[in-house]
Amino acid sequence: MQVIAENLSEDEIAGLKEMFNMIDADNSGQITFEELKVGLKKVGANLQESEIYALMQAVSDPPPVCFRPWIQVTD
Repeated sequence: MQVIAENLSEDEIAGLKEMFNMIDADNSGQITFEELKVGLKKVGANLQESEIYALMQAVSDPPPVCFRPWIQVTD
């Protein structure tokens, strides 16, 4: 995943940062479980809490999710 993230264009990184910032409601630079849950609902994702938790663990174990792991997984 690191290799993919290093090959993203400036526009792709900007888009991912925009998405990250939209979900990071308190602008802490980290996405909590609750922020991810709300953010996913905003974009129409209908996931169970267990699925959201599994997603968070896949991105950053332990949570919360910071931007660097975010761009590595969302591409």
